[in-house]
Amino acid sequence: MKLSPILLSSLLLITGLACKREDGPLSPDAFSGDGQVKRPAVSPPKGATPSEGGEDEGAENPETETGTVDPLEPGEIRTTESLIDEAWAHQIAGTLQSYYIPSKALWGESWDDSAQATTALIDFMKLTGTREYLGVIQKVYDTHKSANFIRDKALSNALWATAWIHAYDLTQDKRFLETSKIILDDMDATGWDARVGDLTACGGGLFNLRSDKTNVSANPPVAITNKLSASTAYYIKLNAALHNRIEGDTKYLERANKGWLWLTTVGVVNNSGLVNNGVTTKCKNDGLQTWTHTQGLFFSAAIELNKAAPKKEYIDAAKKLFEGVLINLVTSEGILREANDSRCGTCLNDERLWKGIFMRNLREAQVELKDQAIEKFIENNILKAYKSTRSTADSIGFHWQGPFDSSDAGRQASALELFNAGLTAKTYTNLALNRVAQTTANCAPGESGAQAVDGSALTKWCSLVGDGVTSLIIDLDSEVEFTKIKVLHGAAGGENLDSNTRNFTLAVGGSATGPFTTVADVVDNTSTASIHKFNKVKSRFVKLQITRGGSDGLARIYELTVE
Repeated sequence: MKLSPILLSSLLLITGLACKREDGPLSPDAFSGDGQVKRPAVSPPKGATPSEGGEDEGAENPETETGTVDPLEPGEIRTTESLIDEAWAHQIAGTLQSYYIPSKALWGESWDDSAQATTALIDFMKLTGTREYLGVIQKVYDTHKSANFIRDKALSNALWATAWIHAYDLTQDKRFLETSKIILDDMDATGWDARVGDLTACGGGLFNLRSDKTNVSANPPVAITNKLSASTAYYIKLNAALHNRIEGDTKYLERANKGWLWLTTVGVVNNSGLVNNGVTTKCKNDGLQTWTHTQGLFFSAAIELNKAAPKKEYIDAAKKLFEGVLINLVTSEGILREANDSRCGTCLNDERLWKGIFMRNLREAQVELKDQAIEKFIENNILKAYKSTRSTADSIGFHWQGPFDSSDAGRQASALELFNAGLTAKTYTNLALNRVAQTTANCAPGESGAQAVDGSALTKWCSLVGDGVTSLIIDLDSEVEFTKIKVLHGAAGGENLDSNTRNFTLAVGGSATGPFTTVADVVDNTSTASIHKFNKVKSRFVKLQITRGGSDGLARIYELTVE
């Protein structure tokens, strides 16, 4: 997909201006030689609770080190790898887990937020190669599978169908694919409406509520106000996705094709190439908001159909839509904004999820298109969000252009999809996985050092620190070379942000009894996932020594990885 020269030049100008700043986002050089992460302080909103970032959140940090971004030369395209640090996605994923409620196997109290969080974490694991949250995903599935994740709202059901298709891609577990098929079969049976006549029949389209189809079948029938473009776009994309994963399928492809024909001919695509909210009871374009998730779903549906049966019309439709987004749904700096961005206020509804859905679908399309303009657009949004709307606890606000407004599971799940879009899929080896781990003390028998190296964020090592010191020593089995240690602190297991370890050191040595050489000395940590990078280190033993745990005096480490 190639943009017109005028649009491409406009995009370069927008993103180039966004990069001309003196206090740019972190680069790999923002990690000091001793492995201490140096992050620019980002103040939380007024009235933020202490758990959002610790007692000194928003304080000035004179030792903060920030990078700079050179302006683009005319026609220059930077690659994502040159400016975006993978560590950022790990931080965002860690903070997302602070909203996870283990007893409910959900993120917060929202069914839709939890579906988005599930997909975002699955994508994160697939791209980074880690599997530390896989147990969480399996627990969500096992806890709620009895109803097959089907409720009345089509958009909610589609969010969960998406999650389980992605889970299948990650694990090849056919249970996930079967659940997705059950959801899509239900959407077709209880949502697709091919009638012609009154009451928003329109010869096709998907009702937003399963109960809508029952209402129009009543005597006398109950009028349905509209059909949403997003519901039908999901129907197309997910049916095409199932077709592309089921050998010899014809059923799901036929459904995707009928959905595409309806959506592209009913008149919801406006003159700007964007897709409006839906159709009225008279089968006319309702002229309402061009929501970001609707654009992303339409875009991705075209690409998914093209993978099934390549046609120029699919690529052309996607190209026109992306150009429309660049013109109509970005800020002056080229940052994606929601259709009601300035009016969102506290923003407690599903629009918190929609930019993340757009970025996920754009990332998936980019795998096929490999378009430089899309790459630059993704990069620019990540850089701006990380710098302008991130709290010191690595929470991301609703307005990616800044400033930070507030945080919740929906905002954070959407943000993780944004940061996932900057990742390049990689293989991953955790040198500490299932190695022998010694500790000075444990809170309980099931919270020993072994639980810090078992590859799962469902389990933890817990120890009382109080006014003293507690340590975890990991035997890597032999002297090995590594460049990074990641520590998942208390909130990674669904505990409060103030349970995160505050003061600790990381050290390496040739013996479990020492001597040890300190490679990281961290004070006032607020991250749930702290990443510590080094020049190549060669050692057999890694020691984590904690001098200040969470606010209650306990140290909680859900995972320590070495790579």
